[in-house]
Amino acid sequence: MRTYLIPTDFSSSSVAAAHYAARLSTQTGVNKLILLHAYYISTFESVLPNTEFVQLLPHDIDETFRLKRVEMEGIRQELLPLIDENTTVEIMISRLPLLRAILEVQENTPVDLLVLCSKNNLKEDTQVGRNIIEISKISPAPVMVVPERTTAQPLKKIVLACDFKNVTEAVPQKQLKKIWDMLQAELLVVHVDAKGLHQQKDPKTLAEESALAEMMIDYRPEYFYINHPDSIQGIVDFATENQAQMIISLPRKHSFFRSLWNNSFSNGLTIKSTLPVLLLK
Repeated sequence: MRTYLIPTDFSSSSVAAAHYAARLSTQTGVNKLILLHAYYISTFESVLPNTEFVQLLPHDIDETFRLKRVEMEGIRQELLPLIDENTTVEIMISRLPLLRAILEVQENTPVDLLVLCSKNNLKEDTQVGRNIIEISKISPAPVMVVPERTTAQPLKKIVLACDFKNVTEAVPQKQLKKIWDMLQAELLVVHVDAKGLHQQKDPKTLAEESALAEMMIDYRPEYFYINHPDSIQGIVDFATENQAQMIISLPRKHSFFRSLWNNSFSNGLTIKSTLPVLLLK
C-alpha cells in the first residue's frame, strides 16, 4: 500500500497542496491519503486563564475539536472527485505540536511521501509553511513542497539537481529507487558547472560523473551541464525551459532547498513559485 501524508492548517496553500497530492496519487498508484491537522493546547492553557482572562474549559476544547473535524471533512470531500475509486482519504487530528504529530503518524504508519505547502504566499502565515526545513529534517519519508500556484500535470519530465560531489554518499539510492518506482518519468540530471570542469575534463569531476552514471543506469537519464552564476536560478530556469514538472533536490545541508524557498525570492515570484520540489536525503 502506498500512502501520502498531507499536513494541513486550513490555509489556502495547504489545501492547494492537498489537491495537488490527490491528483498526483492517480499517477503514482497511491492507495491512501492521510490528511493531518495538528493543534496543541498546553496544560497551562487548559487550567489557567490566558491574557484575555478566558479559561479554556473541557467543553470549549471539545467544541474546537469538533469544528476542526468538520473543516477536515470538508477538505476530504473536495479530494474525493480527484482520486481513484480505490484510494481512501483518512482524517487525523492530533493535539500534539506539528512536528511531533508528523513523527507520530510516521512511527505508526508507513508513509511513502510527505506533502507540504510552501510559504511563498506573503498574505498568509501558515504553520506548515513556516516549518518546512524543520519538518524535512525530521521526516523519515521524502518531502515534497508544493507551491500554491502549481498546476497539477502528469509527470513526464523530472529534473534531478546534482552537484557531482561525493555522489556515492550524496545520492540516497534506496529513497531514489522507491520514488522512481512511483513516478516513472523521464529523468534529466543537471549540474551547474560554473567553472567549466566538465569541459576541462577535470579528473575528479570525471570520476564523480562516472560513479553517478553507474548508479543511475537503470533510470536511463540524460545529463546536462549549465553555466549560470546563480545555481538555484540556473536549475529552475533549466527545468522550465525543458518543460519539466518537478525538481528533485539532493541537498547535504538543505542549502538548495532553503534557498529555493527563502523569502528573498518572494518578491515577484515567477518560475520558482510554480515548480514542486521533492527533497531526498
